[in-house]
Amino acid sequence: MRVISCIYEFKGKILLLKRIKDGKFGIIGGKSENTDKDDLDVIVRECCQEIGINTQKEKYKKIDAWLGNPVYHYNLGDSDISKIKLNLNEHSEYLFVLPNQAFKLDLSKGLNSIIKRYEKGE
Repeated sequence: MRVISCIYEFKGKILLLKRIKDGKFGIIGGKSENTDKDDLDVIVRECCQEIGINTQKEKYKKIDAWLGNPVYHYNLGDSDISKIKLNLNEHSEYLFVLPNQAFKLDLSKGLNSIIKRYEKGE
């Protein structure tokens, strides 16, 4: 089953979530459910579930793929990030970091290469 994920950006920094299951930092993502019509339904739902922010499908841009799984970009510039409400069943904390600062953190599998390609604009 495919996993749809997204790099959320705010003022040049990317959002990373520390996962409870392994203590690694990752990005928002998830698998399709029966109610999802397409990949964007998945990532909009996951964003709302994981950080409590409602997003608009038309603002997502597909930027990458990792092992056949799509990766999107979303600029949170219009969002009130003070309203982030972390899903504490999945994550213990969140950070906004410059992409090059992310490499100092313990990242989930594959995220290192996704961020490198994101930095290069690939």
